[in-house]
Order: sequence, then C-alpha cells, then structure tokens
Amino acid sequence: MSIPFQFKYYKHSETNRGLKKQWEDVHHEFQTLSVIIDTIPKRLHKERLEHEMKLLEKDIDLLEKHQVIYIAD
Repeated sequence: MSIPFQFKYYKHSETNRGLKKQWEDVHHEFQTLSVIIDTIPKRLHKERLEHEMKLLEKDIDLLEKHQVIYIAD
C-alpha cells in the first residue's frame, strides 16, 4: 500500500508553469495552421492540437483551483 504525499508548493508552481509553457507551444502551432483545412491529415492534426490544448487547460485549471494536492501511487 502506498502512502499519499503532499505536492510541495514549489513543485506545484513549477508544474503549473510547465503546463502553461506546453499550452503556449501547442497554441502557437495551432495558430500557424492553414486557414483552409482541405485534407484529412490537416483536419486530424488540427483536432489533435485542439484536444491537446483542452487537456492542458483542464490540468492547469485543476492545479490553479487546488493549492494542496495529494498524490498516491
């Protein structure tokens, strides 16, 4: 049985900054996409980027909403 431990504040803010940086990178790639999505690979790439941004936003919101997070193995 694993014992949960508290996510330290410095790790919390470091992780949050890392997630925001990842979101910015994915968002930049999304912004550079062609306006016309005329092929299946382009559409799939756009959808993948949108999905990735949505997951990152969810994780960022979770970290910002809860100052204390416990992690268990």
